[in-house]
Amino acid sequence: MKQDLIKFIKHALLVGLLALAMFSPVLYFNFIIDPYGIFRSDFTKQRIEPNSHFIKLRHVLHKPNEYSSFIFGNSRANNIDNTKIPGDKFFNLYYSIGLPKEHLKDMQRMLKAGIKIKNVLICLDFGSYMAGDWGRENDPLRKPYPDNAWEVLKFYSNYIFQVPDPEFKKTLLETKPNDIYENILVTGRAVNKEKEKYIETHRAEHIASENLKYPSYIGNADLIDEVIANLNEVKKLCKENNIQLKLAVNPILKVTYLGNDLGKHFRFLKRLAEVSEYYDFGGINRVTTNNYFYYESAHFRPIVGDAMINFMYNNKRIDSIPEFGELVDRNNVGMHLEKLRAQLK
Repeated sequence: MKQDLIKFIKHALLVGLLALAMFSPVLYFNFIIDPYGIFRSDFTKQRIEPNSHFIKLRHVLHKPNEYSSFIFGNSRANNIDNTKIPGDKFFNLYYSIGLPKEHLKDMQRMLKAGIKIKNVLICLDFGSYMAGDWGRENDPLRKPYPDNAWEVLKFYSNYIFQVPDPEFKKTLLETKPNDIYENILVTGRAVNKEKEKYIETHRAEHIASENLKYPSYIGNADLIDEVIANLNEVKKLCKENNIQLKLAVNPILKVTYLGNDLGKHFRFLKRLAEVSEYYDFGGINRVTTNNYFYYESAHFRPIVGDAMINFMYNNKRIDSIPEFGELVDRNNVGMHLEKLRAQLK
């Protein structure tokens, strides 16, 4: 009865909004053009990055039997191709500036909805403990899926009636629609086929491009204690629900790796080993020092994600890069950190 009522309200709102949208520029922009993809089911012509957190969690909650394994992380986790992970059907739940506290809440929400989770891979890096979730509630790109039906209706209402910034509106309308996000409701991933083609056909130009020369700003907060507490809760939740948990540290391009607080990073890696074993793909190695493997100074390419999958799930390394990836635990974390510090010399 309750579900029928909610469905009726949604349909009534939809019909009303369609009528209003024809007469209101604001409603037309937010509902018909729909910059962040909230009302879209076809993402083959999405102009800009959609609100992946909202869209994908809504999709998973509405299809509780569709997936049983998940990748969590920030935008770098997008480039781990979940369709290549053996053993189960994964869905990639990455989203912009995804944080461990949000991954914990999402897992709790999914379990409460009756989703039987078998496997979880959480990808971590500087952004996991140096960026916070401040301002999420007023950010249409990163505002999460609400906790109850009333909050969902409020979310839709606020989104529809939000007056767009004139500059944002102008930029959006000048942006060409693309198919990067066409599989967001299938695999969860965004795939930039044009960029991949350009890199392979213009390798030298790409390697020398300006956006690979300077470090990306990831954040400067120190949320290590909070993040470790969140990950301990994730581990406890996984143990209680018989979920196989893997943690991975992303490979960050050398210029960004050196441009951030490595003392803080090493402290995080040491604390992380107290929570669980993890795969560290970072440091200075033949992947992180080669611009070919990165789109810009913040994001590695899917070819790197494939190598990470091979090491974590198939125990295979790249033949020419044997030092890429190390399994770290509380017994060898000291030696691992010594090696990372030695690389800096």
